[in-house]
Amino acid sequence: MPFPLSAPTFVQKYVYPLYQRSVESARYDKSAQKWVVTTQNNVSGFVEEYVSEFLVVVTGENSEGFIPNVYGLDTFKGLVIHSSEYENGKTFGDKDVLVVGAGNSGMEIAYDLCNWGAQTSVVVRSPIHVLNKELVQLGMYFLKYIRCTFVDKMVLMLSKLLYGDLGRFGIQRPLKGRFLLKKETGRSLVIDVGTISVKTGDIKVNIVITSLIPVRWTGYANVTNKDNIY
Repeated sequence: MPFPLSAPTFVQKYVYPLYQRSVESARYDKSAQKWVVTTQNNVSGFVEEYVSEFLVVVTGENSEGFIPNVYGLDTFKGLVIHSSEYENGKTFGDKDVLVVGAGNSGMEIAYDLCNWGAQTSVVVRSPIHVLNKELVQLGMYFLKYIRCTFVDKMVLMLSKLLYGDLGRFGIQRPLKGRFLLKKETGRSLVIDVGTISVKTGDIKVNIVITSLIPVRWTGYANVTNKDNIY
């Protein structure tokens, strides 16, 4: 359902979440044309029922956090956390930090760490598309009227004009177009919020991480000496 024309560009949020509840079921009542959601109140133990015209499921695309078993990780002396535990880079301003993974979380964390003065490197193992939100919105608009292959070619051309050749910094583009990949695999693209600071050298790019090897004076490392890993 679209917003009315009178709505402002940035709509204020009037959301008052109810916590400590587990959704047991959701069904659509055709006669009433309403959604009926049954929940279990984890505090009182009561079963509660909510009725509404619309139902929004916002569980996201990702599930449980996963940290791969990299050789040497169990003896690494620095801090190792999953991106879901990251708050900000305030305490890492004077440290070397390695961010493993170049999805949106990893790239945004790398950018935040860089802004806090950390010596930041990011592992970009697989080819990725990098677009800003304006290019994404443009592509989504034209998908209503033009075939996906043509939209992908147009967006790719514009991204090359905007970012240049990212391959020389260690970031390769996939062979398939951005929106076709989303359609076929569900993989999300990286929306650039400033992480393409790799072009200025503020963020270093590593291609792959295979092990954490002891280094004589600074602890442990893969390609460069790192105090912390995300």
